[in-house]
Amino acid sequence: MSANHPQSWPQCVGLDGLKAKELVIKDFPGAEIHIVEEGSCVTEDERDDRVRIFVDENGKVNQAPYIG
Repeated sequence: MSANHPQSWPQCVGLDGLKAKELVIKDFPGAEIHIVEEGSCVTEDERDDRVRIFVDENGKVNQAPYIG
């Protein structure tokens, strides 16, 4: 993992998922970013190029996005 970008984005909690994606892209332009609805099934593999943004039923980020 590169030290040139954050490992998580706690400032995204409460934001709209698409706005959070913009912030993550600004910090980590090479990331594969997924907006995932809370409760959805996801793989458990770890990847250093992926950031998942979990959103609630209203499309708001409900936990800090992080690399993994």
